[in-house]
Amino acid sequence: MDDSEKIDLNISDFTNDSEKIDLNISDFTNDLEKINFNFLFIEEQIKEFKYNQDKIGIRNGFTENGIKLPSMIESFYNYIFKNQKLPDFKKYMDSYMKENSNWFEEYKKEYKKEYKENSNWFGEKYKEKELENIIISIENGIKYRLWKSFPSFIRDLHFCLLLKSKTNLNVTYNKTLDIEYGIDILINHNNLNFGVKLYTDTKNGNFYRKQKDKRHLSYNNIINIDLSLDLKKCKTCGDIYLYSQNEIELLNAEMAKRSS
Repeated sequence: MDDSEKIDLNISDFTNDSEKIDLNISDFTNDLEKINFNFLFIEEQIKEFKYNQDKIGIRNGFTENGIKLPSMIESFYNYIFKNQKLPDFKKYMDSYMKENSNWFEEYKKEYKKEYKENSNWFGEKYKEKELENIIISIENGIKYRLWKSFPSFIRDLHFCLLLKSKTNLNVTYNKTLDIEYGIDILINHNNLNFGVKLYTDTKNGNFYRKQKDKRHLSYNNIINIDLSLDLKKCKTCGDIYLYSQNEIELLNAEMAKRSS
């Protein structure tokens, strides 16, 4: 295949070796064991989702890069573990906002205090109105981030369950490995541990893939494999892009090469 057709499979080289540690894999439980459905059930659900119609909020740079939000993936899996099905986007957003309501109230309180102390605007009434507009903008930006992130949570879980169903690989998903170490899927193969990192082959997808490495903890004893998804050629289900058998074959080939 030519370069335009290639899935990006390579060893990550963004982290600092001097900061790396050895991970004790046995410390991490497999969260997939808490899920009682398979990849086909996910496909049945997302066929009915109206993700594109549910679009909400407005993108802004401050909420993308200036705020460290509570983990967005925690609420996604909390809902699944409790209900044994996917949330649609509206249910996911409601769950996230409810679970983190105290954090948001405290954030707004501190932001308002800092704004009033440091603002150079003249007139209290004008300052209050400007502050109100800023808070609304931040809230819209957060909702947009949730909307943009939601498909990737579905896509990653679907691929985990697809691998479990279609291969004999030892597949693990653990929220801590995901959130703190940036490992979307952990696979043990030929006595080696592979950390698979999933992302879309888009300008934003590639940018944020590199940004994730800068903020996650680093490790020595896991081989990183980057598996990007070409949205122009991949499988779709409803409004969601998915990994499929093609990416399984590419992943198997890369692990075989790394095992030799």
